Amino acid sequence: MKYELTVVQKPGHLHVSVTGDNTPENVRHCLREVVAACTMHKCSRVLLQEHFVGPSLGIVDVFEIVSEASGSAWPMVTQIAYVDTNPEHDPGLLDFAETVAVNRGVRIRLFATTRDGEDWLRREPGQSAGPA
Repeated sequence: MKYELTVVQKPGHLHVSVTGDNTPENVRHCLREVVAACTMHKCSRVLLQEHFVGPSLGIVDVFEIVSEASGSAWPMVTQIAYVDTNPEHDPGLLDFAETVAVNRGVRIRLFATTRDGEDWLRREPGQSAGPA
């Protein structure tokens, strides 16, 4: 379970960058750390830039991880701009993960670039979505 997570406070959001192996354990741990960082910095909006290496997780793992994380995110995490930099990861599976999270009340959106994610965070009001 080797990975590295960095958090940088930006105006209006946290920029979280994570590198390491793409395993269910790393993804779960990363998402728990995002909630902890939001709590510590008192900032509920996040740009999560993932640099995990390795193939996509399975659909069951994705569903379980996103369902678990969605339940623990609210109210500390209200908006997530998500950028996955690994071209090996299945875009359809990423869309599925976004849908699972949104259906559980998490305001998340996938982006191809960090800049696009930051632009969305700046444009969107910082209101809370609340649990579904």
